[in-house]
Amino acid sequence: MDIKKHDGKSLSFLTAEPDDFDASSILPIIVLLHGYGSHMGDLVGLSEFIGADRYIFAFPNAPFSLGDMYGYSSFAWAEIEENMGSTANIVEMLKESEQRLEYFFEDLKSLYSIESGNMVLGGFSQGAIMTYGFGLPRPDEFSGLVALSGRIQNQDQLNTQLPKDRSQGLFIAHGSTDMVIPVGQGREASRFLEECGYLPKYHEYQMGHEINEAVISDLSNWISCIFDQRDH
Repeated sequence: MDIKKHDGKSLSFLTAEPDDFDASSILPIIVLLHGYGSHMGDLVGLSEFIGADRYIFAFPNAPFSLGDMYGYSSFAWAEIEENMGSTANIVEMLKESEQRLEYFFEDLKSLYSIESGNMVLGGFSQGAIMTYGFGLPRPDEFSGLVALSGRIQNQDQLNTQLPKDRSQGLFIAHGSTDMVIPVGQGREASRFLEECGYLPKYHEYQMGHEINEAVISDLSNWISCIFDQRDH
């Protein structure tokens, strides 16, 4: 796996390519968004278990710096209510992050040959919130979305942005003892999507706010099915 750092127009990001990657070839792309207080390198290790030899991975860095937390530089897609106290400000920050993600995907498309629908977008925690908000309105770009330990930020607002086509693949994973984003919010996201006509694959695990081996195994199999279905 060849990991490269890029300074994009709006976001820094990492890419991970198979060791024998040929720039003229077209491979499926998996984009993973880190959570609050983390950074673009946080989810890179997942690529080894999901399919480092079959896919291109991309890991954008969230735009808002939180300074040093836990001994490393930390970033967020938006502030959280406990720290900001203003829902309006959080909404504006999420909008800016979504705009920056649009520019990030322009950068990504300048690096790789990307066919329509040949991408999966996913994220952990706040990255999952971003995945719902950015990915659901764009089924032509993303054949599947992955929400790990996340929730939907605003169901009413998102409902107005949903496309007519509700066949997009959805993988939702949540820990039954999650103390950061309670499992009820993961269940509610799945119920909301079902009521909107989607068929989410909801998985619940005996874990907290984390990604364990069972999640990775189920996710890897699901991603393989998503791209296999697209090829047939």
